[in-house]
Amino acid sequence: MSYGDFSAVVLGAAALIVTVIGVFVGVLAVWGYTQMLGAARQAAEAYVESELEGDLGAKILSQTDKHLEQSIMSGAAKSLIESKLSSRTFEGVRPQPFESGMDEADEYGLPRPHGGDIGNG
Repeated sequence: MSYGDFSAVVLGAAALIVTVIGVFVGVLAVWGYTQMLGAARQAAEAYVESELEGDLGAKILSQTDKHLEQSIMSGAAKSLIESKLSSRTFEGVRPQPFESGMDEADEYGLPRPHGGDIGNG
């Protein structure tokens, strides 16, 4: 084995070792990122819960009560409730055929055109 062959084998082995180490570091990076993300989420949830149990929670409830009271007093809440109710009142209701001219087989209970043709109406 000549010096050139020996150096090629050593450089190939070194490249293989560096590749294996790179893949290992990459796997560790992904694992570490997921661990860090989970820990950050837990810390954030704990912080928000502690803040909501303290002054911030009381301030939020106070502002919510104040805004609702103002909406009720100004009539904005009434108009909002009425508009929501009126938009939902007939949602999903199918009109029933109740006149002799209406076709019960029609999906919407609409009357058939007179004479059987739309143009003859």
